[in-house]
Amino acid sequence: MSLSTGIIFEERPYINTTPPTNAEDRSRTKATCTNTSTTYVKLPSGLYVTSYNGTAGKIACGNIGNGRSISFWILLDSTTESIMEESAGAGISVSGGTLSYGTWDNAFVNAVDTNTIAATWSHVAITSTTDVAMSAFTLGLITATYLDAEMGLVTVWNREIGNNEIRGLFNSQKHLFGIGV
Repeated sequence: MSLSTGIIFEERPYINTTPPTNAEDRSRTKATCTNTSTTYVKLPSGLYVTSYNGTAGKIACGNIGNGRSISFWILLDSTTESIMEESAGAGISVSGGTLSYGTWDNAFVNAVDTNTIAATWSHVAITSTTDVAMSAFTLGLITATYLDAEMGLVTVWNREIGNNEIRGLFNSQKHLFGIGV
């Protein structure tokens, strides 16, 4: 199955081109997202990622449907952060270097089946065998706690992506984040 099958949200990547004011969803659903107090940072590879300031930065996309997999790259400012909300008050966070992911089933960090993450560039993939309601999809915020980090290449699927697909994503994107170069 193609990795593009079942994408319901895909943050458009910008390489050596300044991104627009609001995040762009390049999936077929074309969610309308609103950036609030975020900026873009250009990595040495030329890729622009979103910088969340820890006080007000977020990207709100609203209801994007049901997800079963999510993938993103993140550089945490600390190992305790609120990363994203999928529905009111529920989301993905990290506390003391341990990812919490609520109703999702499994986490992979840098293509390894683990929920341990450090404050370095990391690829995170989180999967579920059942639908997870993405009714209030917001990057950089859970309830009133904001993310202090840089994050990019966020993708959500309506199907569970497999271990080989996760490994393929990690290996094909890691050079953009200075890993293995």
